[in-house]
Amino acid sequence: MGVDELPKITINYKGIFDFGEVYGLVHDFLNDNEYVYPNHKAGPKDLYEEEYIEKGESPRQYQIKWKSEKKKDEFFTGRINVTFKGTDITKTEIMHDGKKTKVDNGDIVLEISSEFETDYKSATEEHIFVKHFKKKFEKMIKSRKKGIKESFEGDVKNLHNLIKRYFRMRGDTNVAEVAPVRKG
Repeated sequence: MGVDELPKITINYKGIFDFGEVYGLVHDFLNDNEYVYPNHKAGPKDLYEEEYIEKGESPRQYQIKWKSEKKKDEFFTGRINVTFKGTDITKTEIMHDGKKTKVDNGDIVLEISSEFETDYKSATEEHIFVKHFKKKFEKMIKSRKKGIKESFEGDVKNLHNLIKRYFRMRGDTNVAEVAPVRKG
């Protein structure tokens, strides 16, 4: 029971990219994997944006924070939060497939933080049937947790790899770091 915090992942990239493509890539991944905005009852489920700050005209600075979650059932919830930080972003033109295309040039950092929450306390205390079989129920939930948590960790790894592949396609340098979990 409780919240397991996964290692924070940071991807740094400097060079030419399309900010809209990166933004769309992460959005589509979360949407395709059925992650929703935590308060989606109040709005569309696929609008993950929690904060959007844009400063300057050229160069521009961005800081965008997204929150998403996926409930496996009433006991397990996985959360993925993504922060986009763009520094000194300028528009530039490149030739792509024989056409001039406007793209972004600068530094971008994507931070992925994630956590996995297990909550079955209310079921074991309040449910008429379950409270009499609390020990067996907890044992059953713990055995299910392992597989569900591994699936969630797979989603985080797949998002990380998808972003790395996007930047690697551009041929410039990128750095990805995985930070150790901090225990409270």
